[in-house]
Amino acid sequence: MTIAAQSSSDEQSLIAIKNSITVDPLNVFANWVPTVHFCNWTGVACDAAAQRVKSLNLESFQLQGSVSPSIGNLSSVTELYLYNNSLSGRIPQELGRLRRLQVLYLSINQFQGPIPLNLTDCQDLAQLSLAYNNLTGSIPTQMGLLTKLQVLMLGSNNLTGTIPSSLANLSSLNMLYLESNNLRGLIPPELGLLNGLHSLFILDNHLTGPVPSSLSNISALVELDLDSNSLSGEIPPELGRLSQLQVLYLWGNNLRGSIPTSLANCSQMAHLDLELNQLTGVVPLEISKLSYLEFLSLSSNQLVSGSSSTIPILSALANCTQLKELRFHHNYLTGHLPEQLPTNLSVLLLNGNNITGHIPFQIANLTNLTQLNLSSNIFTGQIPSSLRKLVKLQRLCLDNNKLEGSIPTEIGEIADLGELSISHNLLSGIIPDTISQLQQLRRLMLHHNLLSESIPASLGKCDKLELLDLSNNQFTGRLPPEVTSLSNLQLYFNLSRNSLEGQLPLEIGKMIHVQAIDVSGNRLEGQIPATLGSCEQLQYLNLSSNSLQGRIPNSLDDLKSLVDMDLSSNKLSGPIPVSLRNLNMLEYMNLSFNNLSGEIPQGGVFTNLTAASFTGNSFLCGERMRLPSCPIVITSAKKDSNKALKIALSVAAVAIVLCSLLIGGLIYWRRHLQMQKMKSGFYEDTSTIKLIGHTGISYQEIVRATDGFHGENLLGSGSFGSVYKGILNDGTVAAFKLLNMQNLQARKSFTAECNVLGNTRHRNLVNLITFCSDFEKKVLVLQLMSRGNLEKLLFSDGGVLSLREILSIAVDVVHGLKYLHDDCSVQVVHCDIKPSNILLDEDMTAHVADFGIAQLICGPDSIETLTSTLSLKGSIGYIPPEYGESGKISTKGDVYSYGIVLLEMITRKSPTND
Repeated sequence: MTIAAQSSSDEQSLIAIKNSITVDPLNVFANWVPTVHFCNWTGVACDAAAQRVKSLNLESFQLQGSVSPSIGNLSSVTELYLYNNSLSGRIPQELGRLRRLQVLYLSINQFQGPIPLNLTDCQDLAQLSLAYNNLTGSIPTQMGLLTKLQVLMLGSNNLTGTIPSSLANLSSLNMLYLESNNLRGLIPPELGLLNGLHSLFILDNHLTGPVPSSLSNISALVELDLDSNSLSGEIPPELGRLSQLQVLYLWGNNLRGSIPTSLANCSQMAHLDLELNQLTGVVPLEISKLSYLEFLSLSSNQLVSGSSSTIPILSALANCTQLKELRFHHNYLTGHLPEQLPTNLSVLLLNGNNITGHIPFQIANLTNLTQLNLSSNIFTGQIPSSLRKLVKLQRLCLDNNKLEGSIPTEIGEIADLGELSISHNLLSGIIPDTISQLQQLRRLMLHHNLLSESIPASLGKCDKLELLDLSNNQFTGRLPPEVTSLSNLQLYFNLSRNSLEGQLPLEIGKMIHVQAIDVSGNRLEGQIPATLGSCEQLQYLNLSSNSLQGRIPNSLDDLKSLVDMDLSSNKLSGPIPVSLRNLNMLEYMNLSFNNLSGEIPQGGVFTNLTAASFTGNSFLCGERMRLPSCPIVITSAKKDSNKALKIALSVAAVAIVLCSLLIGGLIYWRRHLQMQKMKSGFYEDTSTIKLIGHTGISYQEIVRATDGFHGENLLGSGSFGSVYKGILNDGTVAAFKLLNMQNLQARKSFTAECNVLGNTRHRNLVNLITFCSDFEKKVLVLQLMSRGNLEKLLFSDGGVLSLREILSIAVDVVHGLKYLHDDCSVQVVHCDIKPSNILLDEDMTAHVADFGIAQLICGPDSIETLTSTLSLKGSIGYIPPEYGESGKISTKGDVYSYGIVLLEMITRKSPTND
């Protein structure tokens, strides 16, 4: 083919490439017209003599469409840049015909399908980048044939399979990026042969096995990132031979053992991240010799301090003058915080340890700090006023300690502070007005302290606040309208469990972006403001346990995002707005213990609610909730000319009215007595539950108790959530039942178990020690049963029960059921008696457990039967036949289920066996 013909072929190929582009927002192809020579077209570079295309660069032009197969006809092209567009379809196989191609960049597009095998025909390829696409399939083993390859980028795709060991043949390779795929298997030890490699990134895959010690042979290695895999074993000490290594990321794996002292030989190390593993022992002090170290993260391991009264590694790191970020949170550090720390630190995270003593005032010498987190330790004493010197500080977290005294007024001098969290301490006094000077403040968390007096109106000046939590303190007085006018609140507005008085300000409707409002457990009165309906993003609303009066405003039906609403234990009256059923997102609603009247609406959220949501309202009606029938509304009849008939009808009407009044009075008096009994019983707000042994627990304490819900502490799991073993601060070993908040029935299960267990105590019932309940997390802390459940003992290998043990367990269960059926102020039907819900302690004493679907029966009339408000209750094989026929539940149902369990213990056969 002549030069002219070849040139013409290139022009036709370029036109085909242009025609395959469907969207050109930047008008890149405006000059791709016949009147302009194709070598002068945008993005095209030609060989001056031969007039052949040498380079095509269409990167970052926002192009959409596909790549034409005609691109394979540009036989002289050496560089092809199409990255950072929105090109889709498959990568053309015809690219394999470009035998002179040296650089191919197709990254940051939407290409699909496998990597074309015939790309390996481009033997001169030095740089290949296919990253950030949607490629599938495995990495071709033939990639190992591209021996001139220096850069290989395949990250951020959906590639599967293993890493081919043939990549070790790429002897010229200096950059290998395979991150963020679905690769599995081992890291090939052969990669250690790539002694010219500078960067090796295989993070965010599903790789298993050890970190190959052969990687220490890559003497030129500068960056090694293997984080977010499932690698196991120990960190190879041989990595200390990598004298050029500057970045080592091994976080998010299952690595065990101690940190090798030899890592101190990586003299160029600047970034070392080993967090989220299972490393143990003391951090070697030699790490402090890494004079270039800027970033050190050892968090979420099992590292300890040693025997010193201070923390030696923190003292030693004071020599690392370049260190800017030190992340040591969630370990087992003990002792006092040293007075001297690395002076250039901008981030210091020591939360989730067991550090004791006072917070040293010298910490204020770290004037470059932007983040300081000392939460969830055992610090005592006062908050140092010297913190005012940390003028760059943006985040200060001292929560979950034992700090006391007042909040220093000097905190108001930290002008850039965006988050202040000092909750769960013993702080007293007032909120200083100087807090209002923090104009960058976005999160203010002072909950669970002993703060008192009025909430300052000046907090309204912090107009960037997104989260405000002042709950569980001793605040009094009125709620300032300025505080409820914080229009930028987005996450949480929580003033619950204080002693606030007066009315809810109308300005609460200005919080149009807030997702959760909780003012429960105060002394608020007056009406629910209709302006609350303006909070269109609201998902969680709790106004319970106040003295709110009047009707439920119809404007609440504007809260289209509402998921959970609790208005219980107030003095609300009037009908329940029918429009609430139109709240399609609403899953849970509690209106109990008010003075509501009329018929309970049907449809929407009301379909799934139980009687517990309405109990304590004497004037509600509706047979579905086993309340009195609602009166029938009779329309006006035609006038009758017969006077005698009129008189007869009038007399009859009067008689009916008198009878109705008499019967209604009797019913009201009877229900009044029942309600008085109930109010002292089970249907209390969780804030009033009397707990056994403890008065409350924070979610952070639960995380610490269970080692961050570590897998080794998992006792079991199901659709409602998971149960973990953990140790409370006082040494009590307990079971922590973490509810799955995505499951509506789990939310109801939490309420049911609190209602039953929170107010009962019997040697044959599992005891509720305490609980954690907030907007996002619900956890029950229960008595731990070390012998597991009866089902395991009956059916596991080697599980043999003697006749004496069977008899003892049977008697224990009877005692527990008798207590529930006969000895409680409000009768309880368990509804799910089966072996897996009978737990055994160390002494083989049986305890009835899992009250997630238990039903409370109110009053003597209801002892025999109760209509189920849920679907069929119980487990297959243990459900009485009459439950399926009539939908009625009763104590007799528990007796039936108990009989099945007795047969199961004697025969060791399950009722569901074929």
